[in-house]
Amino acid sequence: MTDPSLILPWLSLILGLIAIYGFYNQRRINAMDQGKKQADIAQLRKDIDHAFDKLHLLEETSKCTDIDLAELKTDMKHVLGALERIERKLEAV
Repeated sequence: MTDPSLILPWLSLILGLIAIYGFYNQRRINAMDQGKKQADIAQLRKDIDHAFDKLHLLEETSKCTDIDLAELKTDMKHVLGALERIERKLEAV
């Protein structure tokens, strides 16, 4: 039968190697998970930036539309005023 004092160092070495492998394997898994999370965060950032740009574009378009509508209202007032003057002239004739 083999002396336990001869087996014990080898057993300790094997268990130590298993523990080291487990540590590095878990570290690799954590690094991959973190990489996936960072990729998701980067994609979300791109989506938010795109939405922000789209919002600014819509705001600018809305302002232009408001200005165009105000000009259209002014033009319509002038047209209505001209039509009233024409109507009065036609009634006078």
